[in-house]
Amino acid sequence: MPAQGVSTLTSIPPLLERGKLAFVVALRSAFQSAVTDKNLVYDPDQSKTKLKIYTAHPLRLEFFPAIVVSNSASDMSMSYLMDDFVEEKDGNVVYAGRLIFTLSLTILTKSTLERERLVDHLIIFIRHLFRDQLHAFGIEYTRDIRIGAETLTEVDNTPVYEQTLDIPCYMEYQATIDQSAFETIRAIDLDITALTFDAEQQ
Repeated sequence: MPAQGVSTLTSIPPLLERGKLAFVVALRSAFQSAVTDKNLVYDPDQSKTKLKIYTAHPLRLEFFPAIVVSNSASDMSMSYLMDDFVEEKDGNVVYAGRLIFTLSLTILTKSTLERERLVDHLIIFIRHLFRDQLHAFGIEYTRDIRIGAETLTEVDNTPVYEQTLDIPCYMEYQATIDQSAFETIRAIDLDITALTFDAEQQ
């Protein structure tokens, strides 16, 4: 049995996608709670919400305050060759791995006070309220929250206050790779002597 929170799938497991989704779900739930400032309450009904939490940076920012959840730098390095091989089972190969990644939460507001209040909410939510739920989901913090400097930008000639919190995390996973995937890859001809640069000459 895999460890708690670890995915075992016969297809490519959602790794970075899964990590970001966990934070989006947690944030949207937390900002609906009774402890949230009444002016910062998230509502699934977008016509009623006072805060938007995006899974990607919108092409056009039209609502403030907002939090954008994104993946930053990640590390998928192996310690040594084949250190992620677990076993062969029922003709398939089981791999395990560890992914180190950084979740970035970018706050966008029209006032310094809104920005400061959102940062305060995030500190409490992330440091003290999310840890157990994220642990059960297979995600751990590696270091403390990094809070970047406040910056001032313009959106449609309106000043917007921006600040980013970086949260270094890691997750462990297992994936059972169907034998057919290996058969497909083994069929690829990677004979270096047969490779040419004809495509560049066309």
